[in-house]
Amino acid sequence: MASLASQTGAQLEERLPDTPPAEGQTLLKWVDPPVLTYTIPEDRRGDLSSCANDFEYDLLSVAATCWPVLEALKLYTRADYAFNEPTGDKLENMRATIGYANATLELIGKPEYPLEEFLRSKALERKLGAHEKLGQWEAALATSKDWLETLRGDLMRGDDFSRAFAHTRHGDALLRLGRSQDARDDLEVAIKLFDGIDGDKVGWPLSNYSENVIKDALRKGDLDYAEHTIDRYLEFVREEPRGLRFGIHDHLDLKLYLVAARGDREQALALIEERMERRSNRPQRCSGLGVLFPAVLAPLRRDKDVTAALKAHGCGEEDFAQMENAANRGLRGFKDELILPYREATKDSEDAKGSQR
Repeated sequence: MASLASQTGAQLEERLPDTPPAEGQTLLKWVDPPVLTYTIPEDRRGDLSSCANDFEYDLLSVAATCWPVLEALKLYTRADYAFNEPTGDKLENMRATIGYANATLELIGKPEYPLEEFLRSKALERKLGAHEKLGQWEAALATSKDWLETLRGDLMRGDDFSRAFAHTRHGDALLRLGRSQDARDDLEVAIKLFDGIDGDKVGWPLSNYSENVIKDALRKGDLDYAEHTIDRYLEFVREEPRGLRFGIHDHLDLKLYLVAARGDREQALALIEERMERRSNRPQRCSGLGVLFPAVLAPLRRDKDVTAALKAHGCGEEDFAQMENAANRGLRGFKDELILPYREATKDSEDAKGSQR
């Protein structure tokens, strides 16, 4: 039976056509996924023996022989294609995504089989993305909560990586709605995933979550909470193998933002060296190290030792101009959006007083 299912499942694999799509042709029409026209004969739909499979990579094989999973997969496929559709009205595509996702969820109801639960999770993920793109943050919050609850289900094996992403999206919705404390509380739940069996895999999403909450706290002037959260994250990732240190440079930048605002030249110099040393396998150029660096050092832009350290690592006139601009207009992103306000140093180091670059 497993061999037959695998062979049949291969028939459902998507293959891109040899010819490009016609003008205005939708992605769905161009690819024409085989799963949408595939069916299981009525006399075989009562055979649910393959439905107990809980391995997501066997989804097509299971769908080929398990009627409930096949029907849910057909609807989810339409939601997935609508979400990724490059033609037509982008907003209308998102509304179609939500419609197909809701149909998937309604069809599945309370999942009876593991891959139904998996498809429920995927449908919620797509629905959440559509609400985000439409700016519907209350709906996004409700959907992210549903997604988190689905990921805690007991039919599929636990997936901390997916949970970390779901927490991050949930927190983003909370922050968009101005619910900072709720986002902080949820981060406390999410950060415990570092201690789980897949703790070495969750740095990517949790680094973004931590940064978002920290920046929100900095904008609100809650510097103590921000620094505690920065230090905790750096403690988590400083000892990780190099490839798993997600977000370490961004968190070092946020630490530098606080240190520079305190006028703490010595700690700033130490953090600059740590930041550059952690990029020792890359060209030691100042620009391109992140949207906040070296602008975060604007309060110390006239400190001769800080200036010398930056020059030693390849910082040039454009980088120092970025620091000057941050002092005048705040720290801004690639689209000139304000990320963090400028905070003048609360005290000057002796060498910084009156010194010029």
